[in-house]
Amino acid sequence: MRDPKNQRGLFSRAELLIMLRRWDEALTDLNQLLTVNSEHLQGVTARASLQAQMGNLQDAVTDTRKLVELLKKKKRSAAVIKQTEEKLTALEKHSKEWKQYAFILNESPLKHVPATHANKGLRPAYQACIKLVTFVIDNYGKNNVDLRLLRASCAINTQQTGIANADLKYVLQLDSYNLEAVALNAKALRALASLDNAKAELKRCLSLDPEHAACATLYKSIRQQQKLTEQIEREMTERKYDAALKSVDKLSHSDAGAYVAEDVLRWQCKAYFGNRDVPNGLTACKHYALAVGEDSPLGIDTQLDIADLHLLNDDYDSAERVLQKLQSLNVHNQRTEEMKHKIHRLRQMGSRKDYYKMLGVAKTSSSSEIHRAYRKLARELHPDKLRSKPLSDAERAKKEALFRDINEAKEVLLDEEKRARYDSGEDVMNPQAQSGHPFQGSHFPFNHFFHGNQFGGGQQFRYEFRR
Repeated sequence: MRDPKNQRGLFSRAELLIMLRRWDEALTDLNQLLTVNSEHLQGVTARASLQAQMGNLQDAVTDTRKLVELLKKKKRSAAVIKQTEEKLTALEKHSKEWKQYAFILNESPLKHVPATHANKGLRPAYQACIKLVTFVIDNYGKNNVDLRLLRASCAINTQQTGIANADLKYVLQLDSYNLEAVALNAKALRALASLDNAKAELKRCLSLDPEHAACATLYKSIRQQQKLTEQIEREMTERKYDAALKSVDKLSHSDAGAYVAEDVLRWQCKAYFGNRDVPNGLTACKHYALAVGEDSPLGIDTQLDIADLHLLNDDYDSAERVLQKLQSLNVHNQRTEEMKHKIHRLRQMGSRKDYYKMLGVAKTSSSSEIHRAYRKLARELHPDKLRSKPLSDAERAKKEALFRDINEAKEVLLDEEKRARYDSGEDVMNPQAQSGHPFQGSHFPFNHFFHGNQFGGGQQFRYEFRR
Protein backbone atom coordinates (compact mmCIF):
# COMPACT_ATOMS: atom_id res chain seq x y z
CA MET A 1 0.00 0.00 0.00
CA ARG A 2 1.68 3.14 -1.19
CA ASP A 3 -0.85 5.85 -0.33
CA PRO A 4 -0.64 6.56 3.44
CA LYS A 5 -4.04 8.24 3.21
CA ASN A 6 -5.84 5.34 1.55
CA GLN A 7 -8.48 4.65 4.19
CA ARG A 8 -9.72 1.38 2.67
CA GLY A 9 -6.15 0.10 2.32
CA LEU A 10 -5.20 1.06 5.88
CA PHE A 11 -8.27 -0.62 7.34
CA SER A 12 -7.94 -3.79 5.24
CA ARG A 13 -4.29 -4.23 6.18
CA ALA A 14 -5.08 -3.62 9.87
CA GLU A 15 -7.74 -6.37 9.72
CA LEU A 16 -5.24 -8.78 8.19
CA LEU A 17 -2.56 -7.93 10.77
CA ILE A 18 -5.06 -8.51 13.59
CA MET A 19 -5.84 -11.96 12.17
CA LEU A 20 -2.09 -12.69 12.10
CA ARG A 21 -1.79 -11.53 15.76
CA ARG A 22 0.59 -8.75 14.70
CA TRP A 23 -1.23 -6.33 16.93
CA ASP A 24 1.39 -3.59 17.25
CA GLU A 25 1.55 -3.24 13.46
CA ALA A 26 -2.24 -3.29 13.22
CA LEU A 27 -2.48 -0.55 15.84
CA THR A 28 -0.05 1.58 13.84
CA ASP A 29 -2.28 1.31 10.75
CA LEU A 30 -5.44 2.09 12.71
CA ASN A 31 -3.78 5.12 14.28
CA GLN A 32 -2.82 6.32 10.79
CA LEU A 33 -6.35 5.68 9.51
CA LEU A 34 -7.94 7.70 12.33
CA THR A 35 -5.46 10.50 11.80
CA VAL A 36 -6.73 10.74 8.23
CA ASN A 37 -10.39 10.35 9.26
CA SER A 38 -11.14 10.56 12.98
CA GLU A 39 -14.78 9.57 12.36
CA HIS A 40 -14.07 6.36 10.46
CA LEU A 41 -16.65 4.19 12.28
CA GLN A 42 -15.10 0.81 11.47
CA GLY A 43 -11.67 2.14 12.37
CA VAL A 44 -12.79 3.44 15.78
CA THR A 45 -14.62 0.15 16.46
CA ALA A 46 -11.59 -1.93 15.49
CA ARG A 47 -9.16 0.16 17.51
CA ALA A 48 -11.36 0.11 20.63
CA SER A 49 -11.55 -3.67 20.42
CA LEU A 50 -7.83 -4.02 19.71
CA GLN A 51 -6.85 -1.78 22.64
CA ALA A 52 -8.97 -3.92 24.97
CA GLN A 53 -7.54 -7.11 23.46
CA MET A 54 -4.02 -5.83 24.16
CA GLY A 55 -4.93 -4.98 27.77
CA ASN A 56 -4.83 -1.21 27.16
CA LEU A 57 -8.12 -0.66 28.97
CA GLN A 58 -7.87 3.10 29.43
CA ASP A 59 -7.23 3.59 25.70
CA ALA A 60 -10.12 1.22 24.99
CA VAL A 61 -12.36 3.38 27.18
CA THR A 62 -11.37 6.50 25.24
CA ASP A 63 -12.10 4.86 21.88
CA THR A 64 -15.38 3.33 23.08
CA ARG A 65 -16.58 6.76 24.26
CA LYS A 66 -15.74 8.11 20.83
CA LEU A 67 -17.61 5.18 19.29
CA VAL A 68 -20.77 5.95 21.31
CA GLU A 69 -20.63 9.57 20.10
CA LEU A 70 -20.24 8.46 16.47
CA LEU A 71 -23.09 5.95 16.69
CA LYS A 72 -25.39 8.66 18.02
CA LYS A 73 -24.17 11.16 15.42
CA LYS A 74 -24.77 8.67 12.60
CA LYS A 75 -28.16 7.81 14.12
CA ARG A 76 -27.55 4.10 14.45
CA SER A 77 -30.17 1.92 16.15
CA ALA A 78 -30.92 2.39 19.84
CA ALA A 79 -30.11 -1.28 20.48
CA VAL A 80 -26.59 -0.92 19.05
CA ILE A 81 -26.01 2.28 21.02
CA LYS A 82 -27.24 0.66 24.24
CA GLN A 83 -25.04 -2.39 23.72
CA THR A 84 -21.98 -0.18 23.15
CA GLU A 85 -22.78 1.93 26.22
CA GLU A 86 -22.98 -1.26 28.31
CA LYS A 87 -19.55 -2.28 27.02
CA LEU A 88 -18.26 1.19 27.89
CA THR A 89 -19.59 0.91 31.46
CA ALA A 90 -17.87 -2.47 31.93
CA LEU A 91 -14.63 -1.14 30.45
CA GLU A 92 -14.67 1.93 32.70
CA LYS A 93 -15.16 -0.25 35.78
CA HIS A 94 -12.37 -2.66 34.90
CA SER A 95 -10.08 0.15 33.76
CA LYS A 96 -10.25 1.74 37.22
CA GLU A 97 -9.43 -1.61 38.82
CA TRP A 98 -6.58 -2.17 36.36
CA LYS A 99 -5.09 1.18 37.32
CA GLN A 100 -5.37 0.28 41.02
CA TYR A 101 -3.34 -2.92 40.49
CA ALA A 102 -1.03 -1.59 37.79
CA PHE A 103 2.02 -2.46 39.91
CA ILE A 104 1.19 -6.12 39.23
CA LEU A 105 -0.57 -5.93 35.88
CA ASN A 106 2.04 -3.75 34.17
CA GLU A 107 4.99 -5.66 35.65
CA SER A 108 6.80 -8.39 33.75
CA PRO A 109 5.31 -11.75 34.84
CA LEU A 110 8.82 -13.11 35.41
CA LYS A 111 9.36 -10.46 38.11
CA HIS A 112 6.31 -11.45 40.14
CA VAL A 113 6.96 -13.01 43.55
CA PRO A 114 4.65 -15.40 45.46
CA ALA A 115 2.04 -14.10 47.88
CA THR A 116 3.04 -15.39 51.32
CA HIS A 117 2.03 -14.89 54.95
CA ALA A 118 4.74 -12.23 55.19
CA ASN A 119 3.56 -10.25 52.12
CA LYS A 120 -0.10 -11.27 52.17
CA GLY A 121 -1.05 -7.86 50.73
CA LEU A 122 -0.01 -9.26 47.34
CA ARG A 123 -2.70 -11.93 47.37
CA PRO A 124 -5.67 -9.59 46.69
CA ALA A 125 -3.61 -7.93 43.93
CA TYR A 126 -2.98 -11.29 42.24
CA GLN A 127 -6.64 -12.27 42.67
CA ALA A 128 -7.66 -8.99 41.04
CA CYS A 129 -5.15 -9.67 38.26
CA ILE A 130 -6.77 -13.04 37.50
CA LYS A 131 -10.26 -11.50 37.53
CA LEU A 132 -9.35 -8.53 35.30
CA VAL A 133 -7.30 -10.48 32.79
CA THR A 134 -10.04 -13.11 32.58
CA PHE A 135 -12.52 -10.33 31.73
CA VAL A 136 -10.29 -9.06 28.93
CA ILE A 137 -9.54 -12.55 27.57
CA ASP A 138 -13.18 -13.68 27.64
CA ASN A 139 -14.51 -10.51 26.01
CA TYR A 140 -11.73 -9.33 23.72
CA GLY A 141 -8.46 -11.25 23.66
CA LYS A 142 -8.87 -15.02 23.63
CA ASN A 143 -5.71 -15.32 21.55
CA ASN A 144 -3.58 -12.82 23.46
CA VAL A 145 -0.50 -14.76 24.53
CA ASP A 146 0.82 -11.94 26.75
CA LEU A 147 -2.43 -11.82 28.73
CA ARG A 148 -2.37 -15.60 29.11
CA LEU A 149 1.15 -15.41 30.52
CA LEU A 150 0.13 -12.58 32.84
CA ARG A 151 -2.82 -14.56 34.19
CA ALA A 152 -0.65 -17.68 34.53
CA SER A 153 1.88 -15.75 36.60
CA CYS A 154 -0.79 -14.32 38.92
CA ALA A 155 -2.22 -17.82 39.33
CA ILE A 156 1.21 -19.33 40.06
CA ASN A 157 1.81 -16.81 42.82
CA THR A 158 -1.49 -17.64 44.53
CA GLN A 159 -1.09 -21.43 44.14
CA GLN A 160 -3.95 -21.69 41.60
CA THR A 161 -2.15 -24.28 39.53
CA GLY A 162 -5.16 -25.26 37.42
CA ILE A 163 -5.45 -21.78 35.87
CA ALA A 164 -1.68 -21.49 35.42
CA ASN A 165 -1.34 -24.90 33.79
CA ALA A 166 -4.18 -24.25 31.35
CA ASP A 167 -2.73 -20.91 30.22
CA LEU A 168 0.83 -22.18 29.90
CA LYS A 169 -0.36 -25.25 27.97
CA TYR A 170 -2.30 -22.97 25.61
CA VAL A 171 0.73 -20.75 24.96
CA LEU A 172 3.20 -23.61 24.51
CA GLN A 173 0.85 -25.38 22.10
CA LEU A 174 0.87 -22.24 19.98
CA ASP A 175 4.64 -21.84 20.28
CA SER A 176 6.71 -24.50 22.03
CA TYR A 177 9.72 -22.17 21.84
CA ASN A 178 8.09 -19.36 23.84
CA LEU A 179 10.84 -19.05 26.44
CA GLU A 180 8.84 -16.76 28.72
CA ALA A 181 6.25 -19.53 29.00
CA VAL A 182 9.01 -22.09 29.66
CA ALA A 183 10.44 -19.87 32.41
CA LEU A 184 7.00 -19.38 33.97
CA ASN A 185 6.44 -23.13 33.86
CA ALA A 186 9.69 -23.51 35.81
CA LYS A 187 8.41 -20.95 38.34
CA ALA A 188 5.19 -22.94 38.67
CA LEU A 189 7.18 -26.11 39.38
CA ARG A 190 9.32 -24.23 41.87
CA ALA A 191 6.22 -22.98 43.69
CA LEU A 192 5.21 -26.64 44.03
CA ALA A 193 8.69 -27.43 45.44
CA SER A 194 9.46 -29.58 42.39
CA LEU A 195 12.93 -28.10 42.06
CA ASP A 196 14.54 -30.79 39.90
CA ASN A 197 11.75 -30.54 37.33
CA ALA A 198 12.01 -26.74 37.42
CA LYS A 199 15.73 -26.99 36.70
CA ALA A 200 15.03 -29.35 33.79
CA GLU A 201 12.70 -26.76 32.24
CA LEU A 202 15.30 -24.04 32.68
CA LYS A 203 17.99 -26.22 31.09
CA ARG A 204 15.68 -26.56 28.08
CA CYS A 205 15.28 -22.79 28.00
CA LEU A 206 19.03 -22.21 28.17
CA SER A 207 19.70 -24.86 25.51
CA LEU A 208 17.49 -22.81 23.16
CA ASP A 209 18.94 -19.47 24.25
CA PRO A 210 22.09 -19.64 26.43
CA GLU A 211 21.87 -15.86 26.97
CA HIS A 212 18.28 -15.83 28.24
CA ALA A 213 18.71 -13.69 31.37
CA ALA A 214 15.50 -14.70 33.19
CA CYS A 215 16.14 -18.43 32.77
CA ALA A 216 19.80 -18.11 33.79
CA THR A 217 18.94 -16.07 36.91
CA LEU A 218 16.16 -18.44 37.91
CA TYR A 219 18.36 -21.51 37.41
CA LYS A 220 21.09 -20.03 39.62
CA SER A 221 18.55 -19.10 42.30
CA ILE A 222 17.07 -22.60 42.41
CA ARG A 223 20.52 -24.19 42.71
CA GLN A 224 21.30 -21.90 45.66
CA GLN A 225 17.92 -22.76 47.21
CA GLN A 226 18.62 -26.48 46.96
CA LYS A 227 22.10 -26.10 48.42
CA LEU A 228 20.92 -24.04 51.40
CA THR A 229 17.91 -26.28 52.00
CA GLU A 230 20.12 -29.36 52.18
CA GLN A 231 22.47 -27.52 54.54
CA ILE A 232 19.61 -26.47 56.83
CA GLU A 233 18.13 -29.96 56.96
CA ARG A 234 21.55 -31.39 57.79
CA GLU A 235 22.11 -28.83 60.56
CA MET A 236 18.65 -29.48 61.99
CA THR A 237 19.24 -33.24 61.98
CA GLU A 238 22.55 -32.72 63.76
CA ARG A 239 20.79 -30.34 66.20
CA LYS A 240 23.11 -27.48 65.31
CA TYR A 241 20.29 -25.05 65.82
CA ASP A 242 22.31 -21.82 65.93
CA ALA A 243 24.00 -22.71 62.63
CA ALA A 244 20.65 -23.70 61.15
CA LEU A 245 19.09 -20.35 62.13
CA LYS A 246 21.91 -18.51 60.37
CA SER A 247 21.40 -20.61 57.24
CA VAL A 248 17.64 -20.04 57.39
CA ASP A 249 18.18 -16.29 57.63
CA LYS A 250 20.49 -16.42 54.62
CA LEU A 251 17.92 -18.37 52.59
CA SER A 252 15.03 -16.10 53.60
CA HIS A 253 16.94 -13.04 52.38
CA SER A 254 17.88 -14.65 49.07
CA ASP A 255 15.91 -14.66 45.81
CA ALA A 256 14.34 -17.91 46.98
CA GLY A 257 12.95 -16.35 50.16
CA ALA A 258 9.42 -15.86 48.88
CA TYR A 259 9.22 -19.50 47.75
CA VAL A 260 10.26 -20.95 51.13
CA ALA A 261 8.38 -18.60 53.47
CA GLU A 262 6.49 -21.42 55.21
CA ASP A 263 9.61 -23.58 55.42
CA VAL A 264 11.48 -20.68 57.01
CA LEU A 265 8.84 -20.40 59.75
CA ARG A 266 8.87 -24.18 60.24
CA TRP A 267 12.65 -24.29 60.59
CA GLN A 268 12.68 -21.29 62.91
CA CYS A 269 9.96 -22.81 65.08
CA LYS A 270 11.84 -26.09 65.28
CA ALA A 271 15.27 -24.51 65.90
CA TYR A 272 14.10 -22.07 68.57
CA PHE A 273 12.25 -24.94 70.22
CA GLY A 274 15.42 -27.04 70.12
CA ASN A 275 17.35 -24.13 71.65
CA ARG A 276 14.68 -23.69 74.34
CA ASP A 277 14.31 -20.10 73.21
CA VAL A 278 10.75 -19.55 74.38
CA PRO A 279 10.06 -15.93 73.21
CA ASN A 280 11.38 -16.45 69.67
CA GLY A 281 9.98 -19.97 69.54
CA LEU A 282 6.48 -18.79 70.42
CA THR A 283 6.62 -16.07 67.76
CA ALA A 284 7.88 -18.36 64.99
CA CYS A 285 5.56 -21.25 65.86
CA LYS A 286 2.47 -19.03 66.07
CA HIS A 287 3.27 -17.52 62.67
CA TYR A 288 3.83 -20.97 61.21
CA ALA A 289 0.54 -22.30 62.59
CA LEU A 290 -1.28 -19.35 61.01
CA ALA A 291 0.53 -19.83 57.70
CA VAL A 292 -0.38 -23.52 57.36
CA GLY A 293 -3.82 -23.17 58.99
CA GLU A 294 -4.37 -23.69 62.70
CA ASP A 295 -6.85 -26.50 62.06
CA SER A 296 -4.60 -28.35 59.59
CA PRO A 297 -2.57 -31.38 60.77
CA LEU A 298 0.65 -29.34 60.73
CA GLY A 299 -1.06 -26.38 62.42
CA ILE A 300 -2.47 -28.61 65.16
CA ASP A 301 0.90 -30.21 65.81
CA THR A 302 2.60 -26.81 65.90
CA GLN A 303 0.09 -25.60 68.49
CA LEU A 304 1.12 -28.53 70.65
CA ASP A 305 4.73 -27.40 70.24
CA ILE A 306 3.54 -23.99 71.43
CA ALA A 307 2.07 -25.70 74.50
CA ASP A 308 5.45 -27.39 75.08
CA LEU A 309 7.18 -23.99 74.88
CA HIS A 310 4.80 -22.64 77.53
CA LEU A 311 5.71 -25.60 79.75
CA LEU A 312 9.39 -24.67 79.44
CA ASN A 313 8.37 -21.44 81.19
CA ASP A 314 6.32 -23.42 83.74
CA ASP A 315 3.30 -21.60 82.30
CA TYR A 316 0.80 -24.40 82.78
CA ASP A 317 -2.24 -22.15 82.32
CA SER A 318 -1.17 -21.03 78.83
CA ALA A 319 -0.42 -24.64 77.84
CA GLU A 320 -3.88 -25.66 78.99
CA ARG A 321 -5.45 -22.82 77.00
CA VAL A 322 -3.79 -24.24 73.88
CA LEU A 323 -5.36 -27.63 74.65
CA GLN A 324 -8.77 -26.01 75.19
CA LYS A 325 -8.47 -24.29 71.82
CA LEU A 326 -7.69 -27.63 70.17
CA GLN A 327 -10.62 -29.24 71.92
CA SER A 328 -12.86 -26.48 70.53
CA LEU A 329 -11.63 -27.60 67.08
CA ASN A 330 -12.68 -31.16 68.03
CA VAL A 331 -9.08 -32.38 67.98
CA HIS A 332 -8.52 -35.65 69.81
CA ASN A 333 -5.35 -37.58 69.03
CA GLN A 334 -2.49 -39.29 70.80
CA ARG A 335 -0.38 -36.21 71.26
CA THR A 336 -3.17 -34.08 72.74
CA GLU A 337 -3.82 -36.84 75.30
CA GLU A 338 -0.12 -37.03 76.11
CA MET A 339 0.01 -33.25 76.54
CA LYS A 340 -3.00 -33.33 78.88
CA HIS A 341 -1.36 -35.96 81.09
CA LYS A 342 1.99 -34.20 80.90
CA ILE A 343 0.50 -30.98 82.28
CA HIS A 344 -1.27 -32.99 84.98
CA ARG A 345 1.98 -34.72 86.00
CA LEU A 346 3.89 -31.46 86.13
CA ARG A 347 1.24 -29.87 88.32
CA GLN A 348 1.38 -32.87 90.68
CA MET A 349 5.18 -33.04 90.95
CA GLY A 350 5.71 -30.31 93.52
CA SER A 351 7.66 -32.67 95.81
CA ARG A 352 10.08 -33.72 93.07
CA LYS A 353 13.64 -32.40 93.20
CA ASP A 354 14.01 -29.19 91.20
CA TYR A 355 17.26 -29.80 89.34
CA TYR A 356 17.16 -26.43 87.62
CA LYS A 357 16.83 -24.65 90.94
CA MET A 358 19.68 -26.74 92.42
CA LEU A 359 22.03 -25.53 89.68
CA GLY A 360 20.63 -22.02 89.65
CA VAL A 361 19.65 -22.11 85.97
CA ALA A 362 16.46 -21.53 84.05
CA LYS A 363 14.45 -24.33 82.50
CA THR A 364 15.24 -22.79 79.12
CA SER A 365 19.02 -22.88 79.69
CA SER A 366 21.23 -24.53 77.12
CA SER A 367 23.46 -27.50 77.89
CA SER A 368 26.56 -25.30 77.92
CA GLU A 369 24.94 -22.93 80.44
CA ILE A 370 24.00 -25.86 82.66
CA HIS A 371 27.52 -27.28 82.43
CA ARG A 372 29.06 -23.93 83.43
CA ALA A 373 26.71 -23.59 86.40
CA TYR A 374 27.51 -27.14 87.52
CA ARG A 375 31.30 -26.63 87.32
CA LYS A 376 31.07 -23.46 89.37
CA LEU A 377 29.06 -25.16 92.12
CA ALA A 378 31.17 -28.32 91.98
CA ARG A 379 34.32 -26.31 92.68
CA GLU A 380 32.66 -24.72 95.70
CA LEU A 381 31.17 -27.92 97.11
CA HIS A 382 33.84 -30.50 96.25
CA PRO A 383 34.75 -32.58 99.36
CA ASP A 384 38.48 -31.91 98.84
CA LYS A 385 37.84 -28.18 99.11
CA LEU A 386 35.51 -28.55 102.09
CA ARG A 387 38.05 -30.67 103.97
CA SER A 388 40.15 -27.65 104.85
CA LYS A 389 37.18 -25.53 105.99
CA PRO A 390 36.15 -25.31 109.67
CA LEU A 391 32.62 -26.71 109.35
CA SER A 392 30.43 -28.43 111.91
CA ASP A 393 29.38 -32.01 111.22
CA ALA A 394 25.87 -30.83 110.33
CA GLU A 395 27.17 -28.16 107.94
CA ARG A 396 29.56 -30.60 106.32
CA ALA A 397 26.78 -33.17 105.86
CA LYS A 398 24.56 -30.49 104.29
CA LYS A 399 27.30 -29.46 101.83
CA GLU A 400 27.98 -33.06 100.92
CA ALA A 401 24.26 -33.60 100.28
CA LEU A 402 24.23 -30.53 98.06
CA PHE A 403 27.22 -31.89 96.16
CA ARG A 404 25.38 -35.17 95.57
CA ASP A 405 22.29 -33.24 94.44
CA ILE A 406 24.11 -31.10 91.88
CA ASN A 407 25.78 -34.21 90.48
CA GLU A 408 22.39 -35.84 90.20
CA ALA A 409 21.05 -32.69 88.53
CA LYS A 410 23.95 -32.66 86.09
CA GLU A 411 23.43 -36.33 85.24
CA VAL A 412 19.81 -35.68 84.32
CA LEU A 413 19.98 -32.27 82.68
CA LEU A 414 23.03 -32.97 80.52
CA ASP A 415 21.49 -36.16 79.15
CA GLU A 416 18.99 -35.23 76.42
CA GLU A 417 16.79 -38.26 76.91
CA LYS A 418 16.68 -37.95 80.71
CA ARG A 419 16.13 -34.22 80.54
CA ALA A 420 13.19 -34.66 78.17
CA ARG A 421 11.65 -37.21 80.55
CA TYR A 422 12.26 -34.90 83.51
CA ASP A 423 10.68 -31.97 81.68
CA SER A 424 7.68 -34.21 80.96
CA GLY A 425 7.08 -34.60 84.68
CA GLU A 426 8.90 -37.87 85.41
CA ASP A 427 10.98 -38.37 88.55
CA VAL A 428 13.85 -39.79 86.51
CA MET A 429 16.13 -40.84 89.38
CA ASN A 430 13.31 -42.24 91.50
CA PRO A 431 10.83 -43.93 89.14
CA GLN A 432 9.19 -45.88 92.00
CA ALA A 433 7.97 -42.58 93.39
CA GLN A 434 6.34 -41.73 90.06
CA SER A 435 2.59 -41.69 90.33
CA GLY A 436 -0.14 -41.16 87.79
CA HIS A 437 1.96 -42.31 84.81
CA PRO A 438 -0.13 -41.73 81.70
CA PHE A 439 0.15 -45.34 80.56
CA GLN A 440 -0.57 -46.86 83.98
CA GLY A 441 -4.03 -47.70 85.18
CA SER A 442 -7.33 -47.80 83.37
CA HIS A 443 -7.82 -44.03 83.50
CA PHE A 444 -5.86 -43.48 80.26
CA PRO A 445 -8.37 -43.06 77.41
CA PHE A 446 -6.93 -45.37 74.75
CA ASN A 447 -10.15 -44.96 72.79
CA HIS A 448 -8.86 -41.52 71.74
CA PHE A 449 -6.16 -43.30 69.79
CA PHE A 450 -8.69 -44.88 67.49
CA HIS A 451 -11.98 -43.01 67.80
CA GLY A 452 -13.13 -39.42 67.59
CA ASN A 453 -10.09 -38.56 65.52
CA GLN A 454 -10.61 -35.33 63.61
CA PHE A 455 -8.81 -36.81 60.63
CA GLY A 456 -11.19 -39.76 60.35
CA GLY A 457 -10.46 -43.46 60.42
CA GLY A 458 -8.04 -45.02 62.81
CA GLN A 459 -4.90 -43.19 61.77
CA GLN A 460 -3.03 -40.97 64.16
CA PHE A 461 -1.15 -37.95 62.93
CA ARG A 462 1.93 -36.96 64.85
CA TYR A 463 4.49 -34.42 63.73
CA GLU A 464 7.16 -34.08 66.38
CA PHE A 465 10.20 -31.83 66.46
CA ARG A 466 13.39 -33.46 67.61
CA ARG A 467 14.84 -32.19 70.82
